[in-house]
Amino acid sequence: MVYNRAENYYLEGMYGIQISFENHLFGAVETGVYAAFDGQRIVGICYVYKRMTEYEGEELYIGGIGGLAVAPEYRGRGCARKLVECALQKSYEIGVDVACLFTEKTETVYKLYEKFGYAYLNRDACYVDSLGKERTRDDVMILGLRNKSLAEKILTTDGRFSYGKEEGCW
Repeated sequence: MVYNRAENYYLEGMYGIQISFENHLFGAVETGVYAAFDGQRIVGICYVYKRMTEYEGEELYIGGIGGLAVAPEYRGRGCARKLVECALQKSYEIGVDVACLFTEKTETVYKLYEKFGYAYLNRDACYVDSLGKERTRDDVMILGLRNKSLAEKILTTDGRFSYGKEEGCW
């Protein structure tokens, strides 16, 4: 648990929990979740993911954060930054080589991710939806955690980047 007295909220990491969503388009399985609380009220949340994939024949663990949300009245107070910070630290601890997420370039949250070192992939990334159909996204951001050189390779070459053969992305 991380308490931020100045901003009147605290963060708690919850691991080993089972979270399930019926008909979830992305279908990714969460490794854990961080939640920010003000008293008993959840004011922010951020999910942590991890899975094996490969890039140009090299196996790697991708993961990172998804589903970042902060209640409007808590925005601009460092809550999202702290959620991302904690989730990335946990991602590193659980062996994520390259963090990835997607966010539309029209949403300003990408500026927060850039402060942590994320960069846009600038090409499509592939994933399998909950119906087993391969789909693409053109708004994926990449960050090297345990394998910065591989993240740089992913960002600067034009190989096919995929969330893997498992269903889902985040």
